[in-house]
Amino acid sequence: KMLKEEFGVTNPASQRKIIHAQTAGSELTGVEVYSNLIRVAIMAASGLMADTEGMWVSSFDEALCTPTEEAVQLSARTSQILCEETDICAVTDPWGGSYFMEAFTNRMEEEIQKVMKKVEDLGGFLKCWESGWLRAQVERTGNERLKAIDTGEWVKVGVNKYRVEQMSPFAARPRAELKAEAESIERVKRYRANRDQEKTDKALAGVRKACERIANHWPESCGELFDA
Repeated sequence: KMLKEEFGVTNPASQRKIIHAQTAGSELTGVEVYSNLIRVAIMAASGLMADTEGMWVSSFDEALCTPTEEAVQLSARTSQILCEETDICAVTDPWGGSYFMEAFTNRMEEEIQKVMKKVEDLGGFLKCWESGWLRAQVERTGNERLKAIDTGEWVKVGVNKYRVEQMSPFAARPRAELKAEAESIERVKRYRANRDQEKTDKALAGVRKACERIANHWPESCGELFDA
């Protein structure tokens, strides 16, 4: 709708927006972590039925550690089972005609347009980013969600409802061994000590100049930052 009405795009194929989704890692819990497998499967199925072209399925142990190989494989299996062992992918718009889903979609569109108008009224995306408005919105909604979980208004099974004291053990992998961290720091130090500093300074100056061009001469400067 935006491409057609605001930018004058007439080719129907060019009016489509490719959507890539990700299951919400923020919804995963650090207790009863295996319950997260159920959560991500439901999220992934929802995204698939919403006609996403691609999706990243969160690993069930993300709330505790850098995902283990087992968790990553199960994330891949979640996608594969949904795509290969169900007929969801064979159906275009499986929720089409549902009074609830159609009404909910229309309501979402209305709310999204309100936010986008607010962004435009505040001077556009870059202005909202520079002023900190965007970050404030994310933090506000995140805090509201956490408060709702803390008070029990929003049910989180195993956390604020149906919680048990005896939980299945889970061996979380540490985020990084101290030895590996020290080696990485030394590797960066050696790289900096041995690099051509004059060439580095020149390259960084080019990036800085491209950033200034992007800020002051858009859209003529489009693409300059990537090259720099």
